[in-house]
Amino acid sequence: FMQAADQAAAECASLALVLRDTPEGPQQWLDLARTPALQVIDLSAHADAQARARAAMQADMQTPLDLARDPLAVQRLYDLGNGHHCWYQRAHHLATDGYGMALWRQRLAELYAQRVAAGPARQPLAPFALLIAEDAAYRESPKRAQDAAYWHDAFTPMPEVAGLAAGRPLASHSCHRISMPLDAAQRQALQAAATRADTSWPDLLTALTALYCLRMAAAESTVLGIPFMGRLGSAASRASATTMNVLPLQVRAMPGQPLADFVEQLVRAQAKARRHGRYRAEQLRRDLNLLGGQRRLHAALINVQPFYKPLELPDLQARLEILGTGPIDDLTIGFRGDGTRQLELEIEANPALYTLATTQDHLARLPVFLQSALA
Repeated sequence: FMQAADQAAAECASLALVLRDTPEGPQQWLDLARTPALQVIDLSAHADAQARARAAMQADMQTPLDLARDPLAVQRLYDLGNGHHCWYQRAHHLATDGYGMALWRQRLAELYAQRVAAGPARQPLAPFALLIAEDAAYRESPKRAQDAAYWHDAFTPMPEVAGLAAGRPLASHSCHRISMPLDAAQRQALQAAATRADTSWPDLLTALTALYCLRMAAAESTVLGIPFMGRLGSAASRASATTMNVLPLQVRAMPGQPLADFVEQLVRAQAKARRHGRYRAEQLRRDLNLLGGQRRLHAALINVQPFYKPLELPDLQARLEILGTGPIDDLTIGFRGDGTRQLELEIEANPALYTLATTQDHLARLPVFLQSALA
């Protein structure tokens, strides 16, 4: 496991990023000395080994990083005794995104299987340099200017951004995080409804969750955030990095509108947004003069992650637990899993805007809403 963990981390080259600010602007480069080698921490002699490991992980997550001095990623193996271990991965979002974290985990599984069960050898992850080259080519291409024009026209004037809670949506370093699995009947209903609507289940789930957010905001329209991987058909599909973008999605439901029409409208809107999805949301905020204060590009974030699959390690039983996904501005509604074998509903809420009880209400209410909509 230690050998596989170290090799997987070495192939995730972006984890070794170093950044610094200069008069000419920020610079980044790779320093292989910052590759997160596996640290083994033996807690097996303690009766409360699991609690100690959790406390250590939480402390690490809450410790601010000096980007000019500290490595951006770490991985540790806690020995909890009696054959139980905890593999902890943490990386700054400057180094990698959620897909990159899943890639890191899956690459370890491939290397582990290859070592202990004569599993098939698979291609190593793609070099980070390929992503840099692809990004540079996009920045210099006519496509980037076309994408910029599309977003500028679509959001001028800026539509109403109605949130699910009152207050200033400023990034919080902590959040209320709760989750629950959607059972097999719910997953099957989702797949069947997607087939009837002739669309993908992630797009259908995003559309229905957007409708929930609109109703909970008690507004005629709003703008929600939807992540865009920006990896398919590129080197980024096998490389760790932060390529994930958050696209603004305008949501409007007319009184008396059939649900099927609303779903089709939202599915088409998602497809259209993805065609221009490489244009960075950070740049769009600058273009639209939305920096500072409450001038946000979108309210809640709907994050469907179908690329998460059960971790399969020969002769081991493994369970994935997400401790956090980064700073939360408002509300993030996430769905993690392949939609067939598993699908976890996760809600992260800014504690300055939502109480724990309100967050729990959303976790209880949303599955009922989805069940009704799917029926």
